[in-house]
Amino acid sequence: MTSEERFLSYIDKRYFKVDSEGRIWRLARKGRAGSNKWHKLSEPVRAESPGGQGLYLRVSFVVKGTQHSVAAHRIVFAILLNKCVLPPLDQLVNHENGNKTDNHPTNLTLVTPQGNVEHARYVLKVGPWDAKRREVLIG
Repeated sequence: MTSEERFLSYIDKRYFKVDSEGRIWRLARKGRAGSNKWHKLSEPVRAESPGGQGLYLRVSFVVKGTQHSVAAHRIVFAILLNKCVLPPLDQLVNHENGNKTDNHPTNLTLVTPQGNVEHARYVLKVGPWDAKRREVLIG
């Protein structure tokens, strides 16, 4: 089972939830190290935090003592736009407005890797072909 599949199972068990705005909330937390028992939180807590790869929001959780992390935008897409089915691995979830922390469902689309590059280049006008960025990269 992949980390993403495990995380979807935790949503089914109501340990986490995705709201209509695309935010992920932690509803329960595991007990002490080595414990498999989950404890309901008195108040939901935002589960996402900025992670690697350009500061996409990620959600971390522990399974049998091992830390796992999933991309929040892929989870939001699966839950709100794809009937709880993860996107295929050969497709990417694209942020239409270019803001990697904006996981609102109206901002997420499924694209091919080539479509993602074209969106960055022609719509967002960013990338290694960008003159300002080229100056920084080349020196």
